[in-house]
Amino acid sequence: MAFGLLPLTAAAQTEGVTKVPGEKASAVAPPVSQPLLEGFSLGPFAIDGTASVGGLFSDNIFVTKNRKKSDWITTISSGITAALTDGSDRLNLRAGVNLGRYARFTAENYNDFYVGGDGRLRLDEATSLFGGARADWTHESRESPDAVNGIKPMQYRAGDFYAGILRSFEEFVVRVGGTADTYSYDNVLSTGGLIDNSGRD
Repeated sequence: MAFGLLPLTAAAQTEGVTKVPGEKASAVAPPVSQPLLEGFSLGPFAIDGTASVGGLFSDNIFVTKNRKKSDWITTISSGITAALTDGSDRLNLRAGVNLGRYARFTAENYNDFYVGGDGRLRLDEATSLFGGARADWTHESRESPDAVNGIKPMQYRAGDFYAGILRSFEEFVVRVGGTADTYSYDNVLSTGGLIDNSGRD
């Protein structure tokens, strides 16, 4: 007697299922982290990098109450940072990637990226400017209560920005700043047609 696995289409994966808010998929085998780069200097910057590879098993990758589907997932993450310190001034730059590869349900594969940085500039002994920004190109987890039954995971872009000024006085410190968050969601196909996510931007 022979056994085999037939590839399942994405439409068959998501049709007729019931999402369970708060339901969690089980997973085993945490990632193993290894240094990606030995710390070194590049001009005035100190460079460092890390990488991790993991294999995990989920018995309910779509986080549904019925018609649960299981799969093995390989995760790969890496990142690099560049730090510059000049007296009281500081600048940190970072970038990274998070990849996921499914053994059976390859439509769930994802490629997430991010870049960002933060810093502080001292204007005088009592006054400093500070700020930072980060941009992510990522996907919405099937575990999210806002996730819909798209054929593929829903992609979106997120931005996080902040800036301000700090002033020290003899007996107190004044810190004034502001933050901004931006989100831009892609539309996604489902078995019932196109899901318009523009209202979530």
